[in-house]
Amino acid sequence: MATPADDIATWLDAAPQNYGTVGTDLFVSREPPAPDNTTTLRDVNGVEVPVLDTDQTFADFGDVQLRIRNNSYSAGTTKMDTLKALVKTGTTFNQGGKTYTLIFRSGPAHLGADEDDRELLVINITAFYKTT
Repeated sequence: MATPADDIATWLDAAPQNYGTVGTDLFVSREPPAPDNTTTLRDVNGVEVPVLDTDQTFADFGDVQLRIRNNSYSAGTTKMDTLKALVKTGTTFNQGGKTYTLIFRSGPAHLGADEDDRELLVINITAFYKTT
């Protein structure tokens, strides 16, 4: 069964904004050393979500961190702006037999540069989902 990070990556791959391609510049869990400019999604243990699903519409939720790595801070922040627009609070989509609603949690945060001087930026979201 796919995790929220897997399903969100697949959804981003198919987005009309041409955000990225899974396995080329869009990855889940493990971030390869190349290419330099990537987005990696990770399922993370988050804090308890405030009660937002009062009508019990969704069966579960998962927190996902989305990390951008880029040679250029400017290009990285532009990519982050595109990503933030795609995963803004209230975004709903179907993927992997589930209906998702995304809640923007925090970010973007600039983590500095990695060992190869590539800029690192992150945002965190919560993905509520139910089987469709």
